[in-house]
Amino acid sequence: MVSSVQLNEEEIEFISLIIGIINDQNWKALEYAMIDNPYVFQSFARAISKSSEINGLTILHACVRFDPPPYIVEMLLELVPESPSCVDCFQRTPLHVAAGTGASFPIIKLLAEAFPQACVIQDDDGMIPLHLACDSACQLFEGDGDSARDPPSYDVVAMLVHASPLAVLVEDLNAMSALEYAILSDASIQVINLLQKATQMQCRAQQEMNGAIKKSTPSLASPSISTPEHESSAVTVVSLCFSCTPTGQEDKSSVASV
Repeated sequence: MVSSVQLNEEEIEFISLIIGIINDQNWKALEYAMIDNPYVFQSFARAISKSSEINGLTILHACVRFDPPPYIVEMLLELVPESPSCVDCFQRTPLHVAAGTGASFPIIKLLAEAFPQACVIQDDDGMIPLHLACDSACQLFEGDGDSARDPPSYDVVAMLVHASPLAVLVEDLNAMSALEYAILSDASIQVINLLQKATQMQCRAQQEMNGAIKKSTPSLASPSISTPEHESSAVTVVSLCFSCTPTGQEDKSSVASV
């Protein structure tokens, strides 16, 4: 949950300056602001992260929206190491924003390594970074729809799957998986194959785990008959493993404005 701490006048002036620099993508000016007085920058950055003045966005959230040079993200991670775990008012981490705005592989890698748990955090729409990376039609900020995103990147998808293999099984509030979003986004056959194989592998692992648990549980009664609940669970797992046909996509993305 985003804190409702109010910024003072000096902090508001600072954030206005920094947001202007970021929106102009003047990375040299932002670098200078961090180098000139790192302790002041760090103090203001942390104050901003505790405020709801800009929808809970941190400076890192704001930067990765524009796919900055990797060294900018590295500097921010060094100055404010907790920022990758911060969520905005839509429960999105900087990794969500980077994935949902088509950030480059180096940025995704830096954020995923800094806070791997972000890979399975679901936002208010139930989406994780892998969903957003595979959904080329998603729009996280007002005005982002003016330029079309490229189809899902193989390197980015592979990185997110490697960081959290179980992410391929997660469905959002529209019951959509990353694989289904990738199909709708005209992803390459390499991306589709990657997601299919990862999904099948995770389903198989879960089935084997469930079988091992069942075998290790002593039976105190006569041979049991499958209950409707058990049948329903089995059908769900099998369906998840082999269903690749999207059921349709609703317009449900929460849109933020800075």
